[in-house]
Amino acid sequence: LFRSSNVRCVDANPLAGGRRSFVLPFSLMKEKVNGDVQDILFAKDSQKGYKGLKGYGIVSDGNICMAHVGKSVSLHMSRNLENERISGKSEEGHIFNYEAIDAGQSFAGEIIGSKEALQEMSEKLFSEKECFVYIGRSKYSQYGRCRLSASGVQEVDYTGMIREAIDEKGLLALRADTPYLPEWQNVDAAASLQELADKLSELCPGMSFVVQGASVVSKQVTIANFVQVWNLKRAEEPALAAGTVFQLSCRSCDGTGGWTDEAVAAVEQLLLGGMSRRSSEGFGQSRPWQQQ
Repeated sequence: LFRSSNVRCVDANPLAGGRRSFVLPFSLMKEKVNGDVQDILFAKDSQKGYKGLKGYGIVSDGNICMAHVGKSVSLHMSRNLENERISGKSEEGHIFNYEAIDAGQSFAGEIIGSKEALQEMSEKLFSEKECFVYIGRSKYSQYGRCRLSASGVQEVDYTGMIREAIDEKGLLALRADTPYLPEWQNVDAAASLQELADKLSELCPGMSFVVQGASVVSKQVTIANFVQVWNLKRAEEPALAAGTVFQLSCRSCDGTGGWTDEAVAAVEQLLLGGMSRRSSEGFGQSRPWQQQ
């Protein structure tokens, strides 16, 4: 089921207000004195005295609800040799520390796929109401025990959200929910994102999609994964970080129209399927973003 790329597993983020949070867009800026927030993707006035708003959160009724993850640092003593384990001390005095996520916190992710694939997964993997899994480092000792539960299969329809996010100029704003891995390692973020616009043009013949270069607000991040079954690290790859925002225009090739039902359907297909390489691993997930 996983090897067939029929499902997309999206990152588990901390809950905020009972909902899955997301990386706040890099375009959100907070005034240093009174705390007013503006979105430079849409704001037209100067942003002097503002700084970037970082972290995870949700936006509800024009308000930002931040998500906070509690962490703690624990000291451990290295006792690898048998006599060290018996004596309960390290002969060479080796001490190290772990930074770990505190217990008692909730995170939520998404698994996206066809109804049939999700029902099969639900029957085979989530037949029990809940179960325990072990993740992270030292998961066989005192860390990483998590309670896992899943909701039922739910229909997802982004058509209305996409329509609402299209402004009066005919521009659709999107935010990256997970890192975007471009096909080519372009230095220019707009050039990397134009790849997905070209994919949309292929999905919707007769329409031309263009990323507005001046609208892109992004940061670069390095993706490095450890694959446990291989016991190897993947090669590091540059990507556009989650929280990247940009605007997309759509015009018919003959210049007679804009966002048609077919164009919106093409965007929805790409949103749910993933817009970049390694989309089956959850990379390249984007969501509509509109002025709050």
